Amino acid sequence: MKSRESSFFDGTMMDMTWIEVEKTAKKSNLALLPMGTVEAHGPHLPLGTDTYGALELAKTCRRILKRRGVESIVAPPFILGITNVLSGFPGTFRVRKTTMIECLRDFSLSLKAHGFIRQVIVNHHLEKEHINALFEAMEVAAQEGGVSLHLLGDKDILNRLDPGANRDRLILSSWTTRESGLLQNYNDFHAGEKETSFVLRFLPHLVRAGWQKFGPCFPELSLWRAGGESARSATPLAYFGDPSLATARKGEIIYRKIAQGYVDAMVEKFFKD
Repeated sequence: MKSRESSFFDGTMMDMTWIEVEKTAKKSNLALLPMGTVEAHGPHLPLGTDTYGALELAKTCRRILKRRGVESIVAPPFILGITNVLSGFPGTFRVRKTTMIECLRDFSLSLKAHGFIRQVIVNHHLEKEHINALFEAMEVAAQEGGVSLHLLGDKDILNRLDPGANRDRLILSSWTTRESGLLQNYNDFHAGEKETSFVLRFLPHLVRAGWQKFGPCFPELSLWRAGGESARSATPLAYFGDPSLATARKGEIIYRKIAQGYVDAMVEKFFKD
């Protein structure tokens, strides 16, 4: 039998009993909701990279919040993200936007029923259609369920998307990977330097041998974003970036900095006197 320490869900509701969840709800109404996908991440990373990344960020946020005197709970990961771009690759699971929104609504209402009325999505998938679906889901959760559902991100998200009426539901970190200088190329969009560094640091046994030979792949962005066969032609190995530049050290620093920025933003949003 595996020990508790060996579980990647350690520190989340997945490894808790109902009694422990009930006790936590009496101390806090804040739930962190990891948001991922199941999709191709190059020939060297697992399909669950986004889900693993969201989980690790949420768990780190929880630990930092606790050190600052704020209790929270990490919800089970929600993996039904919109994955149109990589839909041409085996292993990528697609759901309709309406399905995602309805499932996230029900997921959110379950958390509310358990006492967690303040919910924050810790997202690890930046496809435009996915983010827009999250915006719609937040509106539905608020209108139909009375749930205070928010989305974490960094300030660069405003350069890519218009949140419209959802601006107040965004919780934006002032720290950005782009401005940090930790990546050699910010157009490292998918399964490249950043995500490979993450898996090297936190799940090294899941990085396939030979990853160092996968060099730069920076095609025309519009062709990749078109999805399906267009994306497969533009990025035939299902990565957009340069995995060969990855290091576990970068993964450690980047994900710690992201989590710290998220916590600072949450404290500013919810707990500032």
